Amino acid sequence: MESYQFLSYKALAIALGTTVVLFAISALKILSGFGFTIFQVRIQKTMFFAAFVALLIFMLYSSKDGYSIVMFFPWVAFFLSHFFLSIRHRVKRELSFMIYFVTVLGLFFGTAFQAFNLEKIMGLESLLLNGQVTAADYTDRKILVLGPNIRPYAAGMQATPYFDWELSKMQLNKLEYYDNLQQIDKNLRSDTPDVIIDQVGMAPKLFEAVPLFGAEYVDTGQGVYKRKESASN
Repeated sequence: MESYQFLSYKALAIALGTTVVLFAISALKILSGFGFTIFQVRIQKTMFFAAFVALLIFMLYSSKDGYSIVMFFPWVAFFLSHFFLSIRHRVKRELSFMIYFVTVLGLFFGTAFQAFNLEKIMGLESLLLNGQVTAADYTDRKILVLGPNIRPYAAGMQATPYFDWELSKMQLNKLEYYDNLQQIDKNLRSDTPDVIIDQVGMAPKLFEAVPLFGAEYVDTGQGVYKRKESASN
């Protein structure tokens, strides 16, 4: 199964670093066994073993997508809750939890609203639209971008389901398969773009595979193809 990793290891380390560090500290503290009954220690060791098995499954899993991280939630929540509860002083306990909570919220809203320069630190620029990098020819037009730079969409409107190139090319690069070609033709016809911006040299191959669709477009240079009825406007 083909898959694509949207986030780099650096971005994952920043996003999950606080939780992973606290998980490691809490696991070591809990497994030391101080202040717990024998039954509690056995339950904790069982949970730690289950977390280790989940890690092995994740490492061997062919497609490391976001949903595959869900298997860690119960074990991480278990150890983190025990870690905060093990802090005897109430003020320190509440303060520690609030710092962790604010850190998680800060990462979420910081990436969502592009605050604290997190999009550059985590390398998310290619996944974000930048309204300042556009072209007047794309304004208010239905656009299909064949390539990784999705910024032209900020000026126009997305046409077809082919938004992220790393996912789209899994189908578009296999034009020799009839099922793929049939689905591509259906997607292009159901939401026909006014402008095709070709960044990777895919358009000529696509027009050759679907000649009736290609006949509707004219090459305006620099990898930009306009629909004939739109090009005259």
